[in-house]
Amino acid sequence: MKKKKKGMKSMPFNRKRKRKEDNKKYSFFDFILDLLLAVPELLLFAVRSLLFGLRYALRWVADIF
Repeated sequence: MKKKKKGMKSMPFNRKRKRKEDNKKYSFFDFILDLLLAVPELLLFAVRSLLFGLRYALRWVADIF
């Protein structure tokens, strides 16, 4: 059984540290996972920005009249 190193943090950091120790590179699975997590976030940001812009433009037009 391995001894716990001093200053070890939570589980994801342990996995990252282990990957560095094993000299594993960024895999295709890591790329696909990052892509699947990033695309919806970008789409939601674009839709939210469009809705906020439309809402403020309508308020501005309503204030003119």
